[in-house]
Formats: sequence, C-alpha cells, structure tokens
Amino acid sequence: MPIEVCDHDDLVEFVGHGDLSVDEIISVSSEHHMRAPRKLALWNFLGARVSSFRASNFQTVAEKGAELGKIRGAGAKNAIVVSNPDERLLLQAYTGMAGALSPVAHEIFISREDAIAWLRSGNGDF
Repeated sequence: MPIEVCDHDDLVEFVGHGDLSVDEIISVSSEHHMRAPRKLALWNFLGARVSSFRASNFQTVAEKGAELGKIRGAGAKNAIVVSNPDERLLLQAYTGMAGALSPVAHEIFISREDAIAWLRSGNGDF
C-alpha cells in the first residue's frame, strides 16, 4: 500500500511509500477523515516521493483539504515531513495556497519529531 494509515492517541499519521500521486493522497485523506476525523494529521513522506505533485494540482488538493477541514473542526493542523529539499520547496508552495483556502494550519518539516511537537503545540507556532 502506497500510504499506510497509523492512528496514534491524538493524531493520525499517513506514511507514504514510493511514488505517490495526488489522487492517492486525496483518496486516503478523504476516506480516513470522513470515517474518523482527526484534528491533527502527520503526513510522513520520508519514504516517499511526491514529485508528481504539480502546481496545477494545488487548487484541487487545497479545496478538498478545506472541505475536510470543516469536518475536522477548529484547530485542525497538517504537518508534512519530507527529506528532499526540492519537495520541501514544492510543498511549501502548496501550503501557501492551502492556507488561503482552508482553515487547516499547515507546516513543512524535515524532522518527524519536530512535526509531532508542532502538531501537539497549542498555538500553531513552532
């Protein structure tokens, strides 16, 4: 499975493996949050590549994220962890658009531990 869903006490972790498509990311997120919405979500792409995520996909993903954000409730946050600097830049561009369309806070990290600390922090700042 390209994206494994791991439920932790206070957050859900989506662990990507290999090359991931935008459709896979939307599908897994939608399926999980429609069934068991969580305010805190960790997108762990340390073992994945999201290079196929193009600027032309940003609007679609951001709109779906905004829709799911309403289900997840106030204070929803997504932390995205990557190991590749190019993917970090790509996803930072995405989070800029997502922030304009969605009440869900987004942040990009290189460290899984830092991402979890940010998710669990009360004020959304790191």
